[in-house]
Amino acid sequence: MCVRFKRIAGSIHVHTSFSGGKLKPKEAVSLAREKGVKVLAVTDYSDRKWEYRRIGISKPSVMKFGTGKYLEKIGLAARENPDMIIMCGLEASPFYYWEGSFLTPVCRDYNKHILVLGLEEPDELENLPLLARKNSGYDQYSGSHGIGPYQKLIDYVNLHEGLTFWAHPEMEDNFRYLNGRLYTPPYVEDLRRSFGYTGFSVLPRGEGMAAPGGCWDELLSDYCGGRREKPVWAIAETDYRKEEDDISNPATVFVNEVRGKGDVLEALRMGEVYALNNPQKDLFLNYFGIKDGKTNEFVPMGGMLPGVIGSVTVRVDIESKAPLRKVVLVRDGMIVEESDEKQFEFRDNLSSLREKVFYRLIVEDVQGSRLFSNPVFVNRE
Repeated sequence: MCVRFKRIAGSIHVHTSFSGGKLKPKEAVSLAREKGVKVLAVTDYSDRKWEYRRIGISKPSVMKFGTGKYLEKIGLAARENPDMIIMCGLEASPFYYWEGSFLTPVCRDYNKHILVLGLEEPDELENLPLLARKNSGYDQYSGSHGIGPYQKLIDYVNLHEGLTFWAHPEMEDNFRYLNGRLYTPPYVEDLRRSFGYTGFSVLPRGEGMAAPGGCWDELLSDYCGGRREKPVWAIAETDYRKEEDDISNPATVFVNEVRGKGDVLEALRMGEVYALNNPQKDLFLNYFGIKDGKTNEFVPMGGMLPGVIGSVTVRVDIESKAPLRKVVLVRDGMIVEESDEKQFEFRDNLSSLREKVFYRLIVEDVQGSRLFSNPVFVNRE
């Protein structure tokens, strides 16, 4: 029997006054509560420090403020607001390098960021392998080191049982400062090159990855084909920092009850969330899952239906005040059903397919709201 999804709003990737945001942690929590947010993940910058030979620039960051004090402040906000789940994380910058001349230097790849969640011991954060901490084994003067610095961070976080999400993978950053420039091109290819991370942000600067047959489907196919040990999940990031941003949108929506940080981390680890860009707050996913055609066993989004012989039925249940423009059901990177109905079932015979397959949803209403589900998997007998 399928169980209707919960609608627990999560705001992931929030900056406070510790790293250039406009609000203090208490103010950010208060605003999030007003907007209906239940889960708040504060992810201030690990560092904002650039060194070029003997010249250095340092702006507010967790490193500059102090890791221990940062954890204390966010922890205090969590204790004062027991009706919410407030998590402390980081937006990490593992590496950057210099190009150009002394007169016109270019700082490359500083804004290639990874969100780190689940590490809340001071020594765990202090020892993150980051260029700015001078403990990563890399320097900024010997050019690009490929995926190395980022994989090292991912491996470290995994060792400490945390989670890592590539942030805004399709964003291009091009910023001039005095006679220099900070430039980071989109880095979708790095998601193909790296392994072991939890997921990526599909909203608002990763939608191209989620196009049918795109990068995300390639990564999921790698998992189904045994070339990756675990799936790659999608989240939404609010990237909140200033008044004109919306701390509640885009939202990562949790579909099961979460009562504490452990539940939140487990839901993110297992793909039991969907990404939603919905300013009107009137589009929801009531259910997305698969039923075994023989046993009638249901498995929801994020799960795996094992031992299937023959066919499955994909069930979709969407709630929306506005008419839907399209609902796209993707199987293994291919569109197998396209509809504008809010509820439908799709029967699929798997006899000619490979051993393990995945399905996922893309939903858009006529007002422009968009929803990206995480996949559900079928493992054939």
